[in-house]
Amino acid sequence: MTKRFEFDRLRTEGTRVAYGSVWVRYLANPDKNTIQVGYALGLDVGAAVVRNKIRRRLRHVMHTLDQTNCEELRSGDYLIGLHRGTRNVRYTDLEDSVRKCLVILNENLCRTYE
Repeated sequence: MTKRFEFDRLRTEGTRVAYGSVWVRYLANPDKNTIQVGYALGLDVGAAVVRNKIRRRLRHVMHTLDQTNCEELRSGDYLIGLHRGTRNVRYTDLEDSVRKCLVILNENLCRTYE
């Protein structure tokens, strides 16, 4: 995701869940059968070096989930961010939080379709 309108659409229309230090917004995209991921890491997370390090970790988490065919990872658009003040977060904590967010997201979506 690179276009501003894609991020804005996710913010306004997407389903938001949070767990631990991570929050995830999801929006199904029926036109595409792919996964697009954007990252929202503001200045409150830390300096550019810290934000880029966290972004690389989150990108690796999502790549790993995609490669392992994680059943909670649906096709669509994702926006992933951290809560304010979260700076020193370990990779394993990020991975666990993202996985839990995806589980919660799927539970919410399944309830919506019932």
